[in-house]
Amino acid sequence: MKKGESYLRPPFMIQDHFSTDESVEKIIPKLDQRMVFSGQPSSPYVKRNIVLEECSFVEKFLKCIICEEIYNNDDRQPKLLPCHHTLCRICIIQMFISEAEYRRSLINDLPNAVTIICPQCSKSFISTHEGLRQLPTDHRVIQLLDFFSNNTDRQTVQYCSIHETQPINFFCESCIEPICRDCTIVDHTEAKGHYVRDLDGAVKHYTPIIEAAMSDLQSEKSSLKEKRETLEQSIETFDKAEHDVVEQVRGSFAALRAALEEREKQLIAMAEKEVGNEKQKFREKIDLIDKRTEEVGEKYQELQKLKEEGNVEKMYKVTQNLSDYKPSSTLRIREIDDGTMTKFTFNDRDEKYISNRLQNYGDIITRMESSRSSVSSVSSTSNTSSTSSGYTPSYRYSYYRP
Repeated sequence: MKKGESYLRPPFMIQDHFSTDESVEKIIPKLDQRMVFSGQPSSPYVKRNIVLEECSFVEKFLKCIICEEIYNNDDRQPKLLPCHHTLCRICIIQMFISEAEYRRSLINDLPNAVTIICPQCSKSFISTHEGLRQLPTDHRVIQLLDFFSNNTDRQTVQYCSIHETQPINFFCESCIEPICRDCTIVDHTEAKGHYVRDLDGAVKHYTPIIEAAMSDLQSEKSSLKEKRETLEQSIETFDKAEHDVVEQVRGSFAALRAALEEREKQLIAMAEKEVGNEKQKFREKIDLIDKRTEEVGEKYQELQKLKEEGNVEKMYKVTQNLSDYKPSSTLRIREIDDGTMTKFTFNDRDEKYISNRLQNYGDIITRMESSRSSVSSVSSTSNTSSTSSGYTPSYRYSYYRP
């Protein structure tokens, strides 16, 4: 509990103030007492409203003085000692156990009964463990617990830090400060320019303003929630749009690759054909050379044989027909005789141009358009003019180039 605060019962007309020095026997009759109001002939018996300071009351009557725990009707039942003081059942049993252990340490035997000393009046009595369990419950404390928990309402009252006995029940708007009755007379007067309201009136005055602000905030919260949901849906739409655009890009480049691959195949086929034709010509010339080489070899063998035989007649005849043994001038090889050779190259005349074009090939277009239904109809129908619908769409295009 904060300083300057105490717990009080609701507002009252006649107050009974009880001292914490009073015994339970004196408190209980007062709690149930009915008084006759002077000057009130009607309703002669009216139950009085009681003002109690909660902390002192609980500390004095509802707590065990040993463990300082509040009594209950379960494990901490209030047990009445022979001296008429009250302790909780747990503490009494613990006192017995502690005393029994002490006695056993002296006589090496656990006693059946020990002496219990009341911590309030120092009177003692001898009891067994079972005897302590059979101690009567202090029903006066049980009644106070029931009265305290069921028959009363609690209300926090804050007291003035200047006039400590006066509760705070006013509010100075000029100073923005809660004050008491004496403050309204001394420091917070209208003559000094202070405007004072009672607390209930101030709460009633400020409540509609707060509620209006809460309503505005709730409306904004709902609007923000709706916008957030819309943005989340848009993100999902963007995911699909991204997938579609990526597929379009891949499709376009796949078509380009297919065209390039087709052209590549055509050029390779052309190269193979042209080179193949030249290779075939060379093979034919090789065949002619092989055939002529064979003929020359045969004639050389004839002359060699003729020389070795030394037959003058045959030698004469051969010398008369030497033209048959002279080198043939009809077999001409251009690549050797003229020193010319066929070469093949690839003309990449459009490579740089196409490469430059591919570097800037394609664009990613971002178009801003309204989400209203009228605009959707315009953008979805390509043949509908903007003037006929009464709406002129405004688009913003942006191009992305790496």
